[in-house]
Amino acid sequence: MKFVPFVSLAAAGLATVLAAPSSARETTLRFGTNNSPKAHLNGQVLHPWAKRINEQGRGLLEIDVRDGPVFTDARNYFERAKSNVSRIG
Repeated sequence: MKFVPFVSLAAAGLATVLAAPSSARETTLRFGTNNSPKAHLNGQVLHPWAKRINEQGRGLLEIDVRDGPVFTDARNYFERAKSNVSRIG
């Protein structure tokens, strides 16, 4: 997975959520990383990023990070995002 498509997909998801009316309920975006929780990318980039979004978007947006290949894997992360199993891939 390249970083640029990830950022584009994440930005599109966040833009959709932030455009919602202020009276809307909190939205939870399931985010499948398909890496080990101890992987460098997860520990140094993805988890801290999700934590910042969760803190700043409290009451509006929550990112539910799911690590490992059970939720998504390298073959199906795009299909999982298209079918709303995960909202960010």
